[in-house]
Amino acid sequence: MIFLSHCANANEFKLVIYTDHFSPYNFKNDNDQLVGINLDIVKDICTIIAITCEFKLLPWKRAYSLVQKDPHSGIVSIAKNTEREPLFNWIGPLASSQTFFYKLKANKQVIPIPLSM
Repeated sequence: MIFLSHCANANEFKLVIYTDHFSPYNFKNDNDQLVGINLDIVKDICTIIAITCEFKLLPWKRAYSLVQKDPHSGIVSIAKNTEREPLFNWIGPLASSQTFFYKLKANKQVIPIPLSM
C-alpha cells in the first residue's frame, strides 16, 4: 500500500477492500456501518497514504474469489498459510491469535492431531 501513495494521481486511485463478517475484527454494526479492529487500521492506512478505499462486506467465498480477480483490490482478515502465501502481497499482520479446538477428556471419539503452522 505504501507504493500506491507514490503513484501518479494517487488521489484518483480507488482500492476495493473485501472482507467478511468476523467480529470483532470486521462486521456491520447496528447502524449498518462496517466497523471493527482491522477495518479501523486499514481505514487509517488509506487516509495516511491518501487513497480512496471502498470496503465491501461479502460472504467469505465470494470475497476470496473477487480479490483474486481484481488487481486493485485487497482482503482484510485472511489467515496466511502456505497455500495462500504466493497468491497475495501480504501486508500485516493487523492482529493475530491462535485458534483451538476443545473436547472433553472423557470423549474418546475425538482424537487430537498435532498441527504444524
